[in-house]
This record gives sequence, structure tokens and C-alpha cells, in this order.
Amino acid sequence: MAVLSHLITVIALFTATFLSSAPGSANALSVDTHGNLRVRGHGQLHHDHGVRLAEKDYEQGLDRRTSAGKRRRCKKRPITSTTSMSQITSTSEMHSTTPRPQPVGPTTSTPTATSTYTPQPPANGNKKVGLAWAGNDDKLLKYFVTDKTQYVYTWSASCPDHYETTGLNCARMLWSHKNLEDFKNLRQSPGTNTLMGMNEVNIPSQANLSPKNASDLWNQEIRWLGKHGYTLVSPSCTCQENAIQWFQDFFAACGGNENCGVDYLAIHCYLTSTADFMYWVERFWNTFHIKLWVSEWACAGFGPGGYGKCSGDVWKFVTTMVDFLDKTDYVAAHFPFGFLPSLYNVDPGDKLIDDKGYPNALGSYILNH
Repeated sequence: MAVLSHLITVIALFTATFLSSAPGSANALSVDTHGNLRVRGHGQLHHDHGVRLAEKDYEQGLDRRTSAGKRRRCKKRPITSTTSMSQITSTSEMHSTTPRPQPVGPTTSTPTATSTYTPQPPANGNKKVGLAWAGNDDKLLKYFVTDKTQYVYTWSASCPDHYETTGLNCARMLWSHKNLEDFKNLRQSPGTNTLMGMNEVNIPSQANLSPKNASDLWNQEIRWLGKHGYTLVSPSCTCQENAIQWFQDFFAACGGNENCGVDYLAIHCYLTSTADFMYWVERFWNTFHIKLWVSEWACAGFGPGGYGKCSGDVWKFVTTMVDFLDKTDYVAAHFPFGFLPSLYNVDPGDKLIDDKGYPNALGSYILNH
């Protein structure tokens, strides 16, 4: 009987091991009702912000992270009067540290932000590169800090562990109503001076907020802090036609862009043409005259037959856009996608870290060029 019992135990252990490593089983990040990231169990893959963690325990510290879902990405420039519909294929389907402001209470007065901006010649060595950071080993963050990096954010109201020691400015995000309580608790944390609005409000699978609902949330939870020394980054939209109208309606709903307290306009661009990318950056600037945060960007197309793929040379695309973004004076910061363990549905050629979590060759170029 002892032999038989031992044999049954061995078989049970072998079966459990086999099932836990079976193809298709994976852990993934998801948002709970408080906006925290959680690891979903095997077979419960959730399509989140682009970070999929497979067979690795990220439980420690994951309550800092926020997710997002599959998204419709950017599309090429609008068709002009000389371009027919058959000639264009849409790619929209888809997917410095400064003194800390003193904690204050809400105010009934209206913060005022200047929306006009006089372009200045770009300075050499400007610190424009930001790190979009989620699922990474926070102990490695210091290896991404160079003369070009200034910001980090985590799609949440939290910051990487010990980010203060790196000198980076951590921007805390109100992703949507999902992480509102966390945001309220952390927005005035020591060292905080930059706040970000909701994530991809023009995308159904993301924050998905109407301009009116977004302006209500903005005015209630973020706008009043602008009068007390905080830098405010708008809700983000993807580089596609409905984003222009969304922002126009948002500014109208919250009282006009001179009264909404927006310091920087946040956009996300996933495109395969550098010309299209430059077009959208220029169009947002020419429409709103608010300096830009390109808070997600990569060489990735989401049209038919090109789901998430970069149709050309990733290196050429990235180096061209880094040069453009660094030298364009109305671009205040840009966050390449990505310095992340997994890019999920974005072309793996866009990955900027190696298997050990350090910057790879392309990542090092961005951080040091």
C-alpha cells in the first residue's frame, strides 16, 4: 500500500506540473475595481495595455500598475481632395526634478493655463525622453537614466519603487474612474509635481470617456491642482481623426483651453510612416497650440494584414522619429513604446530592453543619442 500511495503522489505531481506549463497558459495584467494591476490566472488571458506577463510572478509591487486593453491605434493622415479612398489604407484599427508643491485642498476658483506658445530654437541635450514603465524590475530603473531622460509613468497613480533616487520626475495618472481612489490618495505624495489625465479616452476599450464626462472628472480631481504648482497633462487621445474633435469638445466642456489648466496635450501615435507621424504631431500643435507629450509611440500598423507590425525598418523609423521629436520645440516629452518586458500586440522589433531587463541596442540609442 505504501508503494501504491507513493506512485499516486508522483503521478499527481507530474500532472500538475504538466498542466501549469501547457501552451496557452499565461498570467496577464488586469485592472480591478480600484485601478490596480493584478495577475490573472492561467487560461484567463486579459488583453491589457500591451503588457502580457507569462509564467512569471510579478505579484510584488503589481498593485502599483494600471492596465489598458486592446485599442484602435492611429491612422494615416486624412484623405485630401486629391486622394481617393482606394489610394489609402487605414491603420486605425486595433489596436528634472522640481520642488514639490505643498498639499492643498480643492478650490472653487478656476486655474488658468496659457495656451499660446512662442516656439524657441531647440536646445542641445534637452531632456525629452520619458519611460513608460510597467511590469519591469524597478531595481533596474537607474540603468535607464541618462542626460536625455526626465520622466517616468506607470499608467497608474503609483511610481516605481525608489524612483526618487534616480532624479526622474514621476507623473501620476488618473487612468479613469477605476483608479480614482488611488489617485486621490497619491496625487499629493512627496515629490509629486506632474499629473496625467485619463488614458486613451477616444478608444472604447480604454478609458472611453465622452468629452463632457472627462471634463467633469478633470475639473473635479486634477484641474484645481494647477494653481498650486502642479504640471498638468491632458487626457490622452490616439492619432486619429476623432481625437481632434474629442479635444475640441473637451476644451469647450471645461471652459476653453485657456481655463482648463492643461499644460501639455497628450497623444499616442502608432504608425508605420514617419511622414504620417510628423503630420499628426504638427496637426495637433497647429490646432491647439499647446505643447505636446507624445506619451506612447512606436512603429506599428493596425490595418488589414499588418496587425501591430512595422512595415519597414524599425531602426530607421525610430532613429528618424527620435531626431524629429528631440528637435521639435513644441514637443515637450516623448515616451517610446517600449521599455517593457512584453509589447503584446506591437511589433517585437520595437522592444527596447533585453531579456534581462536592461536597455538593448535600440533602447540605448534612444537614451543616449
